[in-house]
Amino acid sequence: MKIKLLSLALLGMIVLFSCKESAETTATEESATPNDTEFDAKVAVVQALFKAHEEEDLVKMDALLSDSLVYSPPRWNDNQWLGKAEFLEGIKATHENAENLKFTPGIVLPDTTAGAYFAGRNHPIQQTEPTGVGIIRAYGSWSSTNAATGDSGSVKWYGLFVVNDDGKITLISGYFDALDSGGQTGEE
Repeated sequence: MKIKLLSLALLGMIVLFSCKESAETTATEESATPNDTEFDAKVAVVQALFKAHEEEDLVKMDALLSDSLVYSPPRWNDNQWLGKAEFLEGIKATHENAENLKFTPGIVLPDTTAGAYFAGRNHPIQQTEPTGVGIIRAYGSWSSTNAATGDSGSVKWYGLFVVNDDGKITLISGYFDALDSGGQTGEE
């Protein structure tokens, strides 16, 4: 009889601790779930910046950028961070030298182009708590026509963006093959 009672007590404790662990795991998983609404809103800001760049609209681009923007251009500059004025100056130069700017979102895969925007706790540097959206990563290609020569080209590109609570971009770090002389770039 003692063995039965001891077995039942042991079984009861196992069930009790299993339920508690399951509840803790569920609560932890729920708090770690990225907020899709926040992600979608921040991606929309990045997409609006790309659209304004395609339209060569510096006024719209300026309105989407925080006055405190920090910018790391894709070209080599000893990893010096620049500000909003330098970013817009580079974009203006691109607009003067390129026509038909177009961003095609997505990572080029053998059978498709997919997955243009990513964010979340797996990024190596978080600007917010691990459950927040943090840094938006955008992948795609920029194409354009050289205004002087009429030559067309494209370049694979990706960038990192931080969008603040006011819907303004506060950080941009751009990457592309700067040695590719065959195509035009989406930004200076």
